[in-house]
Formats: sequence, C-alpha cells, structure tokens
Amino acid sequence: MFPDFKPDILYALDLDGVLIDSIEECYQICVITFQGEDFCNKEEKELFYKYRGLVQPAHEFYYLMLSIKVCLKKHACKVDQLFAGYKKNARTVEADHFEKQFFQNRRRLQEKDLKNWRALNPLTAFGKHVQKEKPKNMVIITTKNTDSAKAIIEYHKIYPRKIYGNDHVKDAGSKGKLLNAILEKSPLKRMIFIDDATEHLNTVDNKNIRCYFAGWGYGEKNNDYISY
Repeated sequence: MFPDFKPDILYALDLDGVLIDSIEECYQICVITFQGEDFCNKEEKELFYKYRGLVQPAHEFYYLMLSIKVCLKKHACKVDQLFAGYKKNARTVEADHFEKQFFQNRRRLQEKDLKNWRALNPLTAFGKHVQKEKPKNMVIITTKNTDSAKAIIEYHKIYPRKIYGNDHVKDAGSKGKLLNAILEKSPLKRMIFIDDATEHLNTVDNKNIRCYFAGWGYGEKNNDYISY
C-alpha cells in the first residue's frame, strides 16, 4: 500500500492524522476544556469529527467548538464558514486560554490513566507501515505538544531521529521554515514531507522538499499535491 523508505531521502512526517488517529482524544479533551458548555451530544460530536481537519494549532480547537455551538443554535450557518471567520481575525485571549487549558487537561488525562490515554491515539495504517519498516532517516514535525508526541511515539515503538513539536513550529514561524532548517543541517540533500493539511504543505517553498498529501488523514485534498 505504501512505498518503501529510501535511504538517501529524509522523511518528515506529521503526527495527528498521518501516523496516529487522535480524533477521539482531541474530542474528549476539547469537551473537558470547553468549560461551562453542554457539549456532548451526538450531533455535536459528528460535526467535530467532520470538521476536525480545519484545525491546525491547538488554539483553533476553540474556534471549532465555538463554530459548532453557534451553528447548532442558529441552524442557518455552516461550521466551516464560521470557523474561517474566527480564524481570519486576530487570535483572541479566549483562544489562547483554551490552548493553555487544552494542554493542561491532556496532561491530567495522562497522569490519571496513561494506558487509557495512549489507547485514544491508535496508529493509522500508514503508522503501522512506519512501525514495521523502522526507517532511520525520519523526523516527526507536529503541532502537538512535544512531550505528548514523544509519549505516543515511544508507546508505539516508532523511533524517529527527532520530534519537532508545537513550540518548534511556533519558533520557526511555519512547518516550511522549520523543514528548511532541518534539511540544511542534514547530510541528506532531499526531503519528503507528508502532511494531511494543505495549509502546512503550502508553507514549503524549497525545491529539494517534495510534498505529499496524506489522503487518509483529517484534511481535505486539493489539486496542488499528489496523494501519498
């Protein structure tokens, strides 16, 4: 199903949606974090699953939760349109607070029952392929917090050269800029980047980095990228 890894190429892989299916974990944490709101019925969960691919950094989960809530109240609007409107404006204090609480609540779930939390992050079919192949020339680049990414990857016995988490992406300014810095320091001259968000793929402008869209992930395909 998936091609073999080549030794002369550095592979940069996204985590959520690409290597692991974390949608249920994200949903449960978002419900806990969206305090003071009744957010646990079937319709709300279905909309979360449908539109989870809109979210990149964790603060955007706040926009998704708010969009779903408003959409269900008004009945005459669309979640993706509301989300785009919230995202277009300046990042809000509420979104920053939500992101902070989101990571804290994830940590509490880990501390309360690490085994159950890990079970909420199963491997995708591609993740199982990576687990089996054990590529040595691979890094993970994710907007998930680094500690959580490490805990999941170690649990699944996947061993990348390095994991670049949310703070690394923020400091670099984008995944594309971070990938440039990684490749510049690597003895390998070419890179393949696999992500399920065209928003991240669009940040790449290096001819030595070939981008592939993970069609099995959360995002929606456009015609700019080849599906891996």
